[in-house]
Order: sequence, then C-alpha cells, then structure tokens
Amino acid sequence: MNIPLQPGFFDVETHTAKLTEMGDPLVGLNAQIDCEACRADLHRISIP
Repeated sequence: MNIPLQPGFFDVETHTAKLTEMGDPLVGLNAQIDCEACRADLHRISIP
C-alpha cells in the first residue's frame, strides 16, 4: 500500500527557491502584476 507523502515544513520554500533559480517566469509576472487588485473580481466570477 502506497501512502501519499505530505510535504515537509521546508519543502515548499525549497521548491520555490529551485524554481526561481531555474528562471520561473511566474516570479517575473508576480513582480509586474498586482494579483490582489484582481482578487475581488476572481471571487465574484469563481464557480462555487
């Protein structure tokens, strides 16, 4: 029986750092786009 592993305490930070090192384009987009400005619209149109 395979038991799914839960991510460890630092796994998310480590994974994010590796993606940034590899040139993840979302890092650049995040620096240019204010996602919080769109949050209300996204909540309004999201499917429950």
